[in-house]
Amino acid sequence: MTSLVRFNPFEEMRQMSEMFDRLFEGWPWDRSPIVERSAVAPMDVLEKDNKLIVRAALPGVKPEDVKVNIENNVLTIEGEVKQEHVDENTRVYRRECAYGKFTRSLRLADNLNLEQIDAQFHNGIVEITIPKIVEEKKSISIPVRTS
Repeated sequence: MTSLVRFNPFEEMRQMSEMFDRLFEGWPWDRSPIVERSAVAPMDVLEKDNKLIVRAALPGVKPEDVKVNIENNVLTIEGEVKQEHVDENTRVYRRECAYGKFTRSLRLADNLNLEQIDAQFHNGIVEITIPKIVEEKKSISIPVRTS
């Protein structure tokens, strides 16, 4: 009897990455003071109550450092995660937080009311709400002829 086994390549890669982390833990290069990474703003895009909702997580970003704009039906969120200054008397064992400028863009559908956009920032999350344009449904009665 043969059975099917579900193969998830991403789970296999995650396990392999953890294995390498354990293998090389404690090696000299594991204590590098700075790890270069680009800051990224993960986002969720939802639709609720006839509105498009875009949420972007921006930990470490001040609300005044966030720019949100729309040009040619493309929503763009920009900002910068500023790195805390560390003096030479501080020993840094690991730096994994991402710092620097970031930009995230999302092409929007044509059926959105771009005149009524609302953006709010709370607890490190910017939430942009865009109402959809409600189109009236037209009903046309078509007479049926006999041949």
